[in-house]
Amino acid sequence: MSTPRSLPAKLGRYDVGAKIGGGGMATIYLGRHRDPQGHESLAALKVIKDELAETDIYRDMFFDEAKILSRLSHANVIHTLEYGVEGDNRFIAMELLLGRSLMDVWDLLAERGESIPIELGAWICARIAAGLHAAHELRADDGTSLDVIHRDVNPSNVFLTYDGVVKLIDFGLAKSVGRRTKSKSGIVKGKVPYLSPEQITESVLDRRTDLYALGTTLWEVATMNRLFKRENDVATLQAIKDAVVPDVRLINPAFPGDLWKVIEKALQRDRDQRYSTAEEIRKDIDDYLAAHAPETGPATLAAFLDQHFSGDRREQIEWVAAASLAGHRRPQYTMPPPTALPEVPLKVIVNAPHLVTSRPPPLPAGASGGGGSSRPPPVTAATTNRNSPRATRTRSSRKKRERSRASSPPPPPDSTQMPTAITSRASITPGVTRSSTPPPVAAATVSRPSTPSPAMTTRSSHPTKRSSTPPPRWSDAPPALPVKRQSSAMVATILLIAVLCAVGFYTFFR
Repeated sequence: MSTPRSLPAKLGRYDVGAKIGGGGMATIYLGRHRDPQGHESLAALKVIKDELAETDIYRDMFFDEAKILSRLSHANVIHTLEYGVEGDNRFIAMELLLGRSLMDVWDLLAERGESIPIELGAWICARIAAGLHAAHELRADDGTSLDVIHRDVNPSNVFLTYDGVVKLIDFGLAKSVGRRTKSKSGIVKGKVPYLSPEQITESVLDRRTDLYALGTTLWEVATMNRLFKRENDVATLQAIKDAVVPDVRLINPAFPGDLWKVIEKALQRDRDQRYSTAEEIRKDIDDYLAAHAPETGPATLAAFLDQHFSGDRREQIEWVAAASLAGHRRPQYTMPPPTALPEVPLKVIVNAPHLVTSRPPPLPAGASGGGGSSRPPPVTAATTNRNSPRATRTRSSRKKRERSRASSPPPPPDSTQMPTAITSRASITPGVTRSSTPPPVAAATVSRPSTPSPAMTTRSSHPTKRSSTPPPRWSDAPPALPVKRQSSAMVATILLIAVLCAVGFYTFFR
């Protein structure tokens, strides 16, 4: 984990405390602020790493996220409190969150062979929809729409606090008007199993892309199975392109028909047939809950987390207190949390046109899927277990990945997979701090830092089984040699051929 060369005692209005986490792009510190009345608030200070701070693309991505979030003030979106530059350090101050990601919950229950209660899963997704709608409706100072698209809605970016609040986090890949970093043609951003069909066909995106990802999340929460995840990324992309969605009621006969209609409409391959806004999804889910489970709410979620993560709340509260004190003793003191921080997201960037025509396994005869397609759905109650996190992701493997990421430096941008032509620099000037005024900060676990990665990644944590003739992967192509090395190799080859020819002629005519 990299440490800034000259980390000051303060970043913005926050005293810098213990180092509490980090990933490939940034290091996270505990920040403390005491107002004139003596009230203390805590924050997560996300500081971009030195080796990336001088790179246009990473610096611009860092501040693009900050500027989008600083305008957002919604109960279901993580709050950015401040951002700016102090000396050589670019930072974002975000609210500190105590809790677990939806993916953490999903993993734990899948390992135990349990499931998330239907009504609670629906309520969580309705809150995500509310946060998404706030982001989609975000406007500039002159009233024009910023056309924000999250582009990375998935269970690992949904955070559940121990107080029962649902937060949409990580806008590092968000697309908006005025964003400095632009995707090049042939580049797709997002986690592969949650991409929409229009993303892999490079169509112009709008907010309905996020609604598709939300529908995928709701389907997976309802079934405790993966919808489009396959044995490798190429097959996963093909499954998304086919857009075959099994009826949840074939897997869980007790699943309500009204909620299935929500999922089915959100996951239409033709986006003109989907919901138009996230607010429409929220309303349909909340109308169902009001009629069938009106008691479902924050208290339900808080009790659910306390039941399944017994002791976590107390341990994290004690850790926050200890980490806060540690910062007074020695800045940059390392104080890792007792439970895993929300996973550092890997920004998946994929060349979409290279699709193969793999076909998913069919449902039993007579079964039909949604999504507006007559093709047989890719999974059944009997076959989807192979895609369950019980087989693909375990808590131990997740810890190994976290340790590996913490000890490995981030890769530099790759011109074959990362956009590199940035024509403008961040307009933030040194010493200037931008701040917003969101609702009061609740002490909670650190929000996940945005971590670009040129590597194509899926959520599977174990090596996939390969056939004797595996499908082509975009990362299999050998890296191109530098121009000078190529020229030297060519000259050496020509000289060698000339020598061999001379020896041959001499031997023949002698």
